[in-house]
Order: sequence, then C-alpha cells, then structure tokens
Amino acid sequence: MAKKGFIIFLSVFLCLGSFECKAQGRSDNDSLVSLLSAQYARLFEKEDVQYRMIKGPAVFLHNGAYMYCDSAIWNLETDIIDAFYNVKLVQDQTVLTSDHLTYTVAEDLAEFTGNLVELYDADGNVFRSNNLSYNTRDSIAVSRRGGTMRDHDGNVIEGDTGTYDAKAGTFTFSGDTHVFMDTLFLRSTVIRYDSNENRVHFGRDTRMWYEDYFMRADDGWYDRDNDVVYFRLNVYMNDPDYEGWCEELYYYRQESTIDMYTNVQVQDTTHKAVLMANSAHLVIDTLTNDMDATMTQRPALVYYGNRDSNNEPDSLFLTADTLFYYTRQMRELPEELFTEGNSLRKDILFDAIKEADDKAYQDYQDKKRLALEKTAEYQAMMRRRTTAARRALDSLTRAEAPVPDTIYTLLGQKVPADALITVQEQNVIAAAASPSSDVIYSATDSTSLAFFNAYYNVKVYRNRIQGKCDSLYYSDVDSIARMSGNPVLWENVKNQLTSDVMMFVLNQDGLYRGNMQNNAMITSQEDEMHFDQIKSTEMMGHFVDNELARFDALGGVTALIYLREDNALTTMNSKDSRFLMVTMKDGDAQRFKYYEQTSSDAYPVAGLSLDRQRLKGFNWRGDERPKTRMDITTAKVRSSERRRYSLLIQPNFRYTNQYFDQYMADVYDEILYNRIKRDSLERVRADYRALMEDMDNYVNRVVVPALEEEDALNEFLLREMAQEDVRLWGIEPQPEEPESSILSIKLQAQNNSSQKYNISYFFVSLRDFKKQQNEGIHLSGPGFTVFRDGEGSLRYETHCQRVV
Repeated sequence: MAKKGFIIFLSVFLCLGSFECKAQGRSDNDSLVSLLSAQYARLFEKEDVQYRMIKGPAVFLHNGAYMYCDSAIWNLETDIIDAFYNVKLVQDQTVLTSDHLTYTVAEDLAEFTGNLVELYDADGNVFRSNNLSYNTRDSIAVSRRGGTMRDHDGNVIEGDTGTYDAKAGTFTFSGDTHVFMDTLFLRSTVIRYDSNENRVHFGRDTRMWYEDYFMRADDGWYDRDNDVVYFRLNVYMNDPDYEGWCEELYYYRQESTIDMYTNVQVQDTTHKAVLMANSAHLVIDTLTNDMDATMTQRPALVYYGNRDSNNEPDSLFLTADTLFYYTRQMRELPEELFTEGNSLRKDILFDAIKEADDKAYQDYQDKKRLALEKTAEYQAMMRRRTTAARRALDSLTRAEAPVPDTIYTLLGQKVPADALITVQEQNVIAAAASPSSDVIYSATDSTSLAFFNAYYNVKVYRNRIQGKCDSLYYSDVDSIARMSGNPVLWENVKNQLTSDVMMFVLNQDGLYRGNMQNNAMITSQEDEMHFDQIKSTEMMGHFVDNELARFDALGGVTALIYLREDNALTTMNSKDSRFLMVTMKDGDAQRFKYYEQTSSDAYPVAGLSLDRQRLKGFNWRGDERPKTRMDITTAKVRSSERRRYSLLIQPNFRYTNQYFDQYMADVYDEILYNRIKRDSLERVRADYRALMEDMDNYVNRVVVPALEEEDALNEFLLREMAQEDVRLWGIEPQPEEPESSILSIKLQAQNNSSQKYNISYFFVSLRDFKKQQNEGIHLSGPGFTVFRDGEGSLRYETHCQRVV
C-alpha cells in the first residue's frame, strides 16, 4: 500500500513539472510557468476554487526568473502564487530574497514583503526594504514605502521610493532622498545611480555637503570614476571663507578645482571682495583654504566700502578682460615680498613737502633765535623766566600754566608764509594721518592676504574716483594698487590724473595716498575748451574719504591756471617752479603754494591760441571715464545666503540605519571623532607655534623614538616638528587594557636659559570613544571633551592646554 502511494505521488509530481499557465494575449513562451522541483505537491479545493499546495524546497521558472521557497500555495483561478520562507528570486545576475512572495503570473509581478527584503545586483549592490515589487518581464524592482541601496564600498543611496532597472543597471530614488558616496553627503528630491557608467544623477533642490563645503542646485551628476561633480540651474556654494553662485559648476575633487559658468559670483567674506564673471576657474588649497580665481567673460571685482560723507555705500567696482584673484597665508609668502612692499610703502608715504616745510621752519627758527639772543629784550626775558620758575617751585599750590612761545609773542613777529604750513594745510595733513609705514605684517602668522591682477581694458569706478589702464596689480602685503599701461584717474569728474605709472596706498576707507611717476599731469576742466594743467616729473596725492584733499608736484613743475572775473575766464597764469603744493576742497583748488618759483606770466584768454593753452602731452580723456558702476557690471551683488543654508538639516539616513544596523550612525560618529582629532591637532599646531615664538634660542634637536602607531599625529610630528629645535619627549600608547589605545603626547622644549615649556594632549581610540559615548559618560582630557546634552544629542568641545 505504501508503495502504491509513492507511485501516485510521483505521478502527480511529474505532472506538476510540465504544468503550463497561459495568459490572454501572451505567447506560449512568455506565459509558461514551470514548477521545476518540489518535495510534495497536491491539489485541493476551497470554496469552489482550486489550489495547488507545494512544499519544498521548491523551484519555479517564469520569464527566465527562478523562484525558490520552502512552501507555496498556487491559486489556479487567479494564477497567483504565494511563496513562504527562504524566498529567493534569481534572474540573470539579479537576486531578491525575503520571507514572503506573492507572484501574479498575468502581470509578471513578484511582490516581496517581510521584515527585510533584499536585492543584489551583478556589481554587488544591495537594495533593502520591507517591500519590493519586481517585474520579471521588464526586470524592474520598485519599493514604495522607503528603501536603501549600499554598494560594496559602503556608499549609500536611500529614498521614500526606490526603483531598480536590471537591464539599464540603474537605481532611482525619489521623495526625501539621501546619499553618502565617496565622503559626499547629498539630499535631493530625485537621485538616479547608473552602475554601468558609475555616475549619480541629481534632481531638483539637491544639496551636497563635503567636509566644509556646501553646494545646492536643481540638476547635475557625480562621475565617480573621474571624481567630478557637475551642478546646473540655480547653483549655490559656500565654505568658511567663500560664497558662490552660478548656473553651471564643475567640481574636480582630486585637483580641488572648480569651473563656474554663467552669472558667476564669488564672495570672499574674509576680504570683503566679490568676483563676478560668466566664466571662472577656482583652485582651492584644501589645507589653508587659499583660493586662486581666474575670471573671464565680462569679469568684475567689487570691494565692499564704507559709507561716504553722504551716507551712501561707497564700494569699488573694477572690470577688465581677465581678472586673477588669489589669497595666501602670510607665512607662505617669501620674506622678500614683505621687505620690498614695506620699502615701497615708506617711499610713497614720505611727505617731501612737509619735510621741506619743516626744514624751512627750523631754519627760520634757528635764525630768529640767533638774532634774538643778541638783544637786550631777550636777556631781560630770560631773567624774568628764571625768577618766575623759582617762584613756582616755592609755591606747590600754585597752578602750572604752559609757557608761551616767547620767540614770536615777545617780538610780535610772524614767520613768513612761504616758511610755514598754514592752519588749513595742517588740518588736511591731520585728516589724512598716515598709517604706520613700518613693517606691516610678520611673515610668520596665518593671516590671509588677498592679491589681484587685472589685464587689458581695466576700468575702475567709485563714487568720487574713476580710473582706466591696461593692467592693475594689488597686494595686501603693502596695500598698494599699481596701475600701468596708459593709466588715468578721474576725481570728482573734473580732475584728471595721468602719468606713465600710478601707485595708490589703500586703507580701510579706500584711497589714502597716490604716487604718479614720469610725465605726471593733473588736468582740471573749467569748461569745454579750457583746462587747468599742472605737469611735473612726479606727483603725490593725499586723499581724505576718497577725495583728493591735496596734491604735490615734485620736480620741474609747469602750471597753466585760469582766473575768473565775474564768472568768466579772463586770464591764464603760466608758472614754473621746483615744487608745488595745492590744497583741494570738493574738487576745486583752494590754495597754490610754489617752491623756488622761476617764472610767472599772465595772459589774457581772449585771442590766446589753443596751442598756447595746452601743455605738451595734454590729452583730455573724459569720454573714457566710467560714468556709473553699470559701466563696470550690470550684475547685482547678491546678499549672503550662508545663514539660510546653515540651518538645513543634513541627511539622517533613517532607512539605512533601519535596514543596515545603524550603519550611517557609525559613519557620522567616525566623522565626528576625526573632526575632534583634527581640531585638536590644529590646537597642537597653534600652541606649538606660540611656544616657538616665545622661546629665545633653541639648543636641542628633536629626538623621535621609533613608533609603531600609524596615526596622523605621527605624520604631523615627524613632518613638522622634526625640522624645529625642540625636544620631543615621546608619543606612546598608555592603555589600561591591551586592546585599548589612548594616545598621549607630551612635548617639552628648553631654551638657553634652561626654562622649560610643556604641552600635553591625549586622544582616545574610536572603540573607547563609542563605548563611553553609548554609556552616556563624559569623555574629557586636555585635547577635548565629549558629552551628551539634555536632549541626548552628542556634543564636543576642544581645548588644548599649554602649561609653562
């Protein structure tokens, strides 16, 4: 009887192996569903519906897809197969697994559900969710209730809806989509990863975080093979020092370069500068954050200025065919640059007129004193002063009073005007008080300095100052702007300054001092035909609130000055002298002071030929002057968006943490730990540099013990400290347990006076860091403190200590 039952079961099993189900409108090959194997199968009927119960392991085949399970129930009326336990579907190199599968044959649709549904593709990418629909005809999988994909390198893409196309080799996520890939973090509305091209495509409102960088756009891609990020449409970027906007951006991560196109604007917040163009190439130093920018296609540079006397913004606008803008830390620059810059600055700030006036004043005073000492009045005055001084000493309660300058008051005489600086001139000099001309910077600190070069068709606009030249160079080392190539400057519209070379010292308010060398000439327009002209070998301009307050002509001065009578030009004065000083107010000359005048002639304007009214080299270039800042650029300076984007929430990867056992939480913890370590290293560097600056002389070379610990600290100490005259007392693990690795650093330096300096730090291993963090214990030391706040969020502080 048992033998007979086995024969019946075997017959049923063989029949099952050749079973076919046909759907309407489908060819036989497409509609064939085969049960390839099973341990047990039987037919049963329930409520007039026939079912086939199958116990396995069982294997089905449909559309080239093999389906495995421990058991299944096949509804022969609806043609739906429900598979249970150890469910797996394999099609080509795509594998899906779960606890339960419902397969609708007519729709070629496999619906996977369970606590964990996994999809593996040919490249080792793993797609996880708690639901997944897979079409065996199109080879497309869809998750509509949240899912995540992780590749073999640990990169992650997740979203509210996920789709995998096996034929195209693409993963597409939409909704609230998060990405962690090659240390990039992204958040977007749509992400598509093409595994064949190894490229990630972004959709609208994409935001990217990378170390200290942030970027956003409405479209773009990331080429993993070449490590290039491309953004387009409403592109914005920032880092701690810069903000940028454009319509297209290529970010080459390996080279740390950025190409920006169309409506480009980059703001250097440190130096209050804005770069504009339609094409920009940026190179950013990942260690110092120094930037090199090449701007082309209608470039412009804007320096934020303070408000002028009319309380209007007074920014400087500059344009050229090509702009080069770059920043450097002072300690990276050669010492010669500071020496040369400070020397040039001293030369420009030297006031030759004041020196001449001071000398004339002193000579006059010496002569007067010699003459005075010979008079009876002077001797009587000295006796009276001596008697008064004795009386003052005898009476301590007597109020002290300043002694008048008796040289002038006694004789009732005044110094000749040519020998003294007038009160008005003294006020001008005081208002334009010079910043120190001594060494401005120390080439040992990390202060960031800005530089720029502008080439061809350079134009400058500021409220009261405009300029033009072929090339312009500016350096923060000496705060000097150098103009060359037919330079010209207009002040208050009517005053034109020209020479072969122009240099201007700038301060926080703008122009402070100007120097014009070779064929220096100032031309002031009186009307369309008549121009005051002063020509000299060299000229110096003194500016107050970006307005010319005084100018000095030095060497071989020739001047043509028009005089007015009843508001009409009647006379032209022609004068030659060695030096000339002119004080100005509101663009008009107030007083002329000639030194060693050699000639002076006056001519009636009527009937005077035009040639007689022009000095050699005269060239009025008023039609070249930029009239408004719109002649420089029509682009609007953008308002900062840093605060707005700083409030954005970075990806939280809730699906990844759910389906990959808190994987991204561990990634964030490791990043935090490395940041703590990096910040502490920066403190080590800062304290170490401060220590070196405090020491007078170093007598001990570095002694570096053999180290097995492979750590960034070792690299830092070996690379930077081995070059210094300081003794390193040790870097050594100090574990409480064999597997623990708390790294301690102790530095000691000694100068010739035997005075010792000590610095101590420690860094804890990531394993111990996580352990104590999870237990809610505060972890602290000279390097940092880690703790959880009242809301349970992880916080940290860094605080390196130096003990002297």
